Amino acid sequence: MPKHFIISDTHFNHNDIIDYAKRPFASVDEMNEYMIAKWNRTISPDDIVYHLGDFGFGNRTEIKNFIERLNGNIILIKGNHDRFPNIVYESAGMIVLKYGEFNVHQIGEADGLPIYATHNPSYLVHPFRIDRRIFFGHIHQYVNCIEGTSKNICCSVERLDYAPLCLEDFFAAKGVTSLKFFGIKENVIDKSQLI
Repeated sequence: MPKHFIISDTHFNHNDIIDYAKRPFASVDEMNEYMIAKWNRTISPDDIVYHLGDFGFGNRTEIKNFIERLNGNIILIKGNHDRFPNIVYESAGMIVLKYGEFNVHQIGEADGLPIYATHNPSYLVHPFRIDRRIFFGHIHQYVNCIEGTSKNICCSVERLDYAPLCLEDFFAAKGVTSLKFFGIKENVIDKSQLI
């Protein structure tokens, strides 16, 4: 049975991210190959990976080549650097979730409570409801105001040791007994549900 994973901000082929995010690589090629190898050791071909945006840089062919080299079925929630039309990602096998006003998607439930995923958490202001778990990216290794609760998890690669996080393992460690995922079902949430 496939497992579910989550990751954000791979920034494949982005040379400047090495300095910006203080990544421990001498070159963009070293970074790309390291992350691809680690991804493919972690993910089986049948697994599902939620990618929370900022997948990679380069031209359309380069982006497609990165996607095709990665194991798993990738569901992309686009980030601010994912600038190609959806068809570029989809033609290489990704599923791209619709970009809504807030680009927040319910991806499943843990013990009956919603699990949300987004790229940029900056609009998620307090008070943040206790019955929600949100996975996000965008901020890399930098501190964010909503991380004060264990229910808000930054999935930028720098925080996950450059490999996707297994959601089944994560929730099992939290004592969750009932876990379900919506797979490719789109769940764009409106503003009233974030208050």
